[in-house]
Amino acid sequence: MFKTMVIIGTLLAMGFSLVSGTKKGVDEVMTIEHDGRTRQTIIHLPPEIKDEKLPVVLVFHGLFGNGNYTKNTYGITEVADKEGFISVYPEGTGPLNSVFLSWNSGFCCGYAMENKVDDVSYIYELIVEIINSYPVDETRVYLVGLSNGGMIVYRLMSRYPELFAACAIVSSSPA
Repeated sequence: MFKTMVIIGTLLAMGFSLVSGTKKGVDEVMTIEHDGRTRQTIIHLPPEIKDEKLPVVLVFHGLFGNGNYTKNTYGITEVADKEGFISVYPEGTGPLNSVFLSWNSGFCCGYAMENKVDDVSYIYELIVEIINSYPVDETRVYLVGLSNGGMIVYRLMSRYPELFAACAIVSSSPA
């Protein structure tokens, strides 16, 4: 009886995985030491990487967000798997390391601004590391930011416009 239940359970699980459809990509974590801080970023690779350079989309969380929440809720991960691009989920800084995080946009917000965290140079260093580590088409690096994440996107686009193909900013202002 137990063997029968295990076999049925296994077949059901296999059936559900076949029904789920799209192949899922792989997550890797990149850690960089920058200005005395250990910064972490989730890199999501599409399920198939051929011998070609891929676009990259950096996705910035809003105030009090984090990379994991952004990866799992903004819907970009699923599009990256389907369309074949690398999605990147950097994390801001905060007093508790992985929660209540913020980006220093110069005029806002929270911990990152109060502690004068240089998020712009960190993201530049992160992009260089990603380009050196993955098959990236340097002419197709994009930025997406929500709220406080949009504010850091404004700063990045202003400081390094030659690095980015385009950006999308949701519910944010430049100053």
